[in-house]
Amino acid sequence: MLEERGVVVEIAENGQVFVATQRQSACGSCQSEKSCGSNLLNNSTSQQQVMSVNANGHSLAIDDVVLLAIDESIVWLGMLQLYVWPLIALIIGGILGQSLSGEIGAMVGAFGCLILSLLSVRWRTQRESDNYLPIVIKKLI
Repeated sequence: MLEERGVVVEIAENGQVFVATQRQSACGSCQSEKSCGSNLLNNSTSQQQVMSVNANGHSLAIDDVVLLAIDESIVWLGMLQLYVWPLIALIIGGILGQSLSGEIGAMVGAFGCLILSLLSVRWRTQRESDNYLPIVIKKLI
């Protein structure tokens, strides 16, 4: 389980809870922080990230500090759906298009299968959106 602390910033009328977490830097500010692109991007964006979470039966109020968790298998499944399946669809579409009608067919097949796989990912994640949300483990202080 991946865990993170957050603060409840909004509770919608439909019961949806929004939590702000502190964005973590990818690096620990080394000697080359003045010329590092990662450090420049990190400092130019907001340090807070607001996300929708599953309250998991807890009664929450604004400014409550909570401990959030998400299972690692959900993160791996998300990466598989967003990166691996579309890439595989792109390759298979290109191979099928090439075998059916040459170079133009390869381009049309590759991009057609890529778009279909991305639409499929969008449809699945919208249908199962609550399965991918972090959950509140406990309310802290």
